[in-house]
Amino acid sequence: MRDIFIRLCIIQKFYAIFARMKVDDIRAIYEVSFPDDERREFEDVVALAAREKAMNVRFLTGENGKLLGFIIFWRFKTFIFVEHFAIDSRCRGAGHGARFFGKFLSDAPLPVVLEVEPPDANPPMAARRIAFYERLGMRLCDRIDYLQPPYSRDKKPVPMRLMSFGTIDLESNFETVKTTIYQCVYGKEQRSYSHYQ
Repeated sequence: MRDIFIRLCIIQKFYAIFARMKVDDIRAIYEVSFPDDERREFEDVVALAAREKAMNVRFLTGENGKLLGFIIFWRFKTFIFVEHFAIDSRCRGAGHGARFFGKFLSDAPLPVVLEVEPPDANPPMAARRIAFYERLGMRLCDRIDYLQPPYSRDKKPVPMRLMSFGTIDLESNFETVKTTIYQCVYGKEQRSYSHYQ
């Protein structure tokens, strides 16, 4: 019973932090924007954001206060990892995403790393997504295979690539970056996911 109470307190804290936002709007954008294997259950996002100091959320709102998008990111000692970036599908194509993410990159105090599908995974969407990030100054690390671990036992690992922005050499720091992401974001030890690769 105590665990349920603590979890409810954590969730209430998260909801209080984002009282200006409609949590259902955040959930809707999150669940529509990412395939099931590429996202957590929304309740897990809420609990994790309330408990993990390294995890942060930045929102984009319109002039009327309506939620247009968000960036969920983790700030580590040597880099920032963007776990999810989404713009409401009804607002795409108006330049909101490029301005929002571009500002995020220019304000970032550390290099930024994120996962993308390989260019050949979901043509033409994957290639367009990579091109979007490249226009903002990110670089694709295409020579090293990377696998997003499953978020839970009922989800599958997903082949991805890493992209970076800023003064980080992903090729020479790949194992360190990968280990940090796997352990801190996905809660996986290297040995537990190596059989997926």
